[in-house]
Amino acid sequence: MAGRRFSLLRLLWRKKEEETPGAAPAQQPEEVQQVQPPQEDAGQEQTEEQLRARGRFCRAVQTFMKFMGSRRRKARITPADVQAQPDTIPTQLTKPDVSTASTAVPAKCDTATSDLTTHWDTTSTDDVSHCDSVLPGLTEEADATTTEGVASTDAAPVQRLADTPSLEFLEERAVSAEVAITPDGDMQQRPPTVPKLAWVKEEEKEESPRAAPAQQPEEVQQVPAIVRCIHQWLTSNVSDEHRLDKTLVLLTEAHPTDVAVTLLRSAPACDRAARTMWKTLISSRGTKEPVLQILFHVLEYWPAHRRRTSDGDERDVFALAATVALWEILQLSHSWCPGGVKDNFPRLLLTLLFQVFISTEEMSEEVETFWRRCREQRSLPPNPNRFAVQTVKALLRQLLGEDVLMAIGRKCGWDVLLKADTHHYAVGLLARELCRVSHSFCRSIAISLLPRLSRGEPLWELPALAFLVEVLHCLNPRQYGPSVLQIISRHLRSQCPERRRLALRGLVVLSKAPSMAKSIRSLNESLLELLQDTDTDTVQMTLSVFINVLGLKIIQISSPIALKLLEVLRPLFDNEHSQLQQLSMLLFWELMEATERSKSLKPHVYLSLVPFYFNWHDENQRVAEASRRALFGAAKFLKWRDLEHLVTMEQPWRFPECLLEKDRSRVGQYVHQALPFLESPEEPLRKLAIKFLGIAARSMKQEQPELQLICQALQDITDDSPAVSNLARETLQIIRAVRRTSFFHFW
Repeated sequence: MAGRRFSLLRLLWRKKEEETPGAAPAQQPEEVQQVQPPQEDAGQEQTEEQLRARGRFCRAVQTFMKFMGSRRRKARITPADVQAQPDTIPTQLTKPDVSTASTAVPAKCDTATSDLTTHWDTTSTDDVSHCDSVLPGLTEEADATTTEGVASTDAAPVQRLADTPSLEFLEERAVSAEVAITPDGDMQQRPPTVPKLAWVKEEEKEESPRAAPAQQPEEVQQVPAIVRCIHQWLTSNVSDEHRLDKTLVLLTEAHPTDVAVTLLRSAPACDRAARTMWKTLISSRGTKEPVLQILFHVLEYWPAHRRRTSDGDERDVFALAATVALWEILQLSHSWCPGGVKDNFPRLLLTLLFQVFISTEEMSEEVETFWRRCREQRSLPPNPNRFAVQTVKALLRQLLGEDVLMAIGRKCGWDVLLKADTHHYAVGLLARELCRVSHSFCRSIAISLLPRLSRGEPLWELPALAFLVEVLHCLNPRQYGPSVLQIISRHLRSQCPERRRLALRGLVVLSKAPSMAKSIRSLNESLLELLQDTDTDTVQMTLSVFINVLGLKIIQISSPIALKLLEVLRPLFDNEHSQLQQLSMLLFWELMEATERSKSLKPHVYLSLVPFYFNWHDENQRVAEASRRALFGAAKFLKWRDLEHLVTMEQPWRFPECLLEKDRSRVGQYVHQALPFLESPEEPLRKLAIKFLGIAARSMKQEQPELQLICQALQDITDDSPAVSNLARETLQIIRAVRRTSFFHFW
C-alpha cells in the first residue's frame, strides 16, 4: 500500500506541475537547494563503487531501523480518516516548528558505556550526544512526521533509564524507511534537517543510478557513531548478540575502514561485544577480506598508526590493539582458518615477529600505558612481547599444526625469542622448522623479506637476514638471485661479525646456482679480505663460496686474483683446524683447474708441494684426500708428468726424491717447510719429516746453511718416543757419514 500511495502522490504532483507551470510553491532557500537536480557532470563522475557503497549504507540503516521496531505507537490516520480526506495533495506541506521542538537529549548509548569504552574511546560529550542523529531521520523533526508527511509538533521527549545502554532512543525517534521516502518532486516538503538518505527509495536507486545523489559527508560521519552504538548495545545485551549482524555487515561493506578502525579504538582490549563483532565481520564473505586487510595494515605500524575516520577522528590506533583482535579472531576460528589470514601468512608472521622484537628491545611510555590499561580490562600477559609470541603460536597452530610449536619448544626457541641479544637465533630456528613442514610458506616469506631487506631497515635487519638465510634454498636463484646478492654484498662489508656470517651463509647457498657464478665473481675482493678474518666460521664459509663457484666450471679466474688467492691460502694448508686445511687444499685444486698458466703463479705453486706431501699422510682421511688432489693439480699445472704419475699411482714414498731431483734450486726452501713437521702431534708425520730431511741433506752442498739446521734439529730430538728418537739418531749418522765421504772425494 505504501508503494502505491507514493506512486499516486508522485503522479498527482507531476500533474499539478503540468497544469500550473508558472506557479511554484513557496520554498525555503535550503529546501530549494535540496531539490535541485544533480548536474550531469556530477552524475557522470559518480562511480559504480560509490553507488554500491551508498546502497549498502542505505540497507544497513533500514535494517538497523527494522531491528529497533516501534515501542510506542505513533499517531496514525485511520482508514476512515483517509476516506474522509480529499484525494489531493496540497501544494505546500506544513513545515514543523523546529524552534519549539524539544532539544532535550535522552540518555545516549555512548554515555552509558562499559568501563572499557570509558578508558579508550575518549570522544567528547558533544560527539557522543550526536548519537541521537546516528541514522538519517533520527531527529526531533523526523520524530514529529506522520505517515502522510503532515507535520505534528506535539511530540514529547522519550523517557528511559539513563543507566541502561540500549538503542531505544533510536527506536523512538526514528522515521521508518518507508515513511521517510517521498516522491522525487516532493523533496522540498521534507524536514530540512533529515539527510537525503532516508528519502531515497531502494528501487529508485537501482532503476536510475544517476538520480541517486552522492552520499553526503554528514551521512558518512555517522558510521563511527553507529559502530560505537552497536558495540555498547552488545555490551549490555548478551542473549541477542547476533540481532545486529546484518546491520553491521551492510555498514562494513559500505565503509570498512570506519568500522574496523572505530572498533579498534572503542574496544582495544577486545571485550565480549567486540569479539562478537569481529567474528561477524570475518564470517561474512563481503566484509572478511577488507576488514582483515585494514587490521593487518594497522599491525604493521609500531607503536601506533594515525588513521582518520569519517567523523574527523585522527587519534592513533595502537598496533597492539590489532594484535589482540587478531589473536581473538584466531581463537574464534579454532576449527578453521580465515582465507585472508592464510593468504597473508608471510606478512602476518613477519609483522608479529617484529612486534616481539621491538616490544622486547624498547618500550615507550605510551605503549606501557596502553598495555597497562588493557590488562585492567582482561587477563593478559604482563609484557606485550609475550602476548605477541602467543599470537605467533596461534597463527602457526592454525596453519601448520602443533608439531612445529613443539619442535621449537624442545629447543627453547620461544624463550630465546624473548631476548633481544638472541632473538635472531630464534628466528633462524623458526625458519628451519617451517622449512621442514612447508616449502611454499617459506618461499612466500622469503619473497616478502626481500623488499624489507633491500630498503635496509636497521632495526629488525639482523633477524630478517637470519630468516632469509634459512629459507633461501626455497627461492629460484635465477628469478630472485640478483636481489638477494645485492642484499648479501652490503652485509659482507658490515662491521657486525654476525651480519657478515649470515651474509656468507646466504652466499654459500647462492654459489651453488650456475646462474649466479658470474655475479658472485664481482665479490672477489671482499671475499679475499674475509679469508684473512680471525673467525674460523667466516674463513670456512668464504672458502666454500670459492669452491662452489669454481667447481661449476663456468668462469675463469684472472691471474691477479689467483695470485692473491694463493698468497692467502698458503698459511691455511697447515692450519690447526682440519676443516680449514681440507677446504683450502680443495680450493687450490679448483684454482689450478680454473686459472690460465702464468709464470707469476709458479713460485707459489712450488711452495705448496711440501705441505701437500705431508698432509697426504694425515690421519684425517678427508684432509689426506684433499691433499692428494691438490698435489695432483699442482703437478699438472707445472707439467711434471712423473710427479703426476706417482700421485695417480699413490706412491708417496717416491715423492721426496722426485721433488728434490727436479728442483734442486729450492731445496733450502723445502727444508724450511719440512722442519715444523718435526713437532707435529702425529707421530707418523714426525717420522716422515725426519726421512724427508735426510734425503734433502744428501743432495745439499757442504756449505749450505740449511744442512747445519737439519743436523741440529735431528740432534735435538731426544725426548720423543723411542721409534722417533732412534730414527732421528740413525738419520743423523747417515748424513754425517755421507758428508765425510763427500769430503774425502773432494780432496
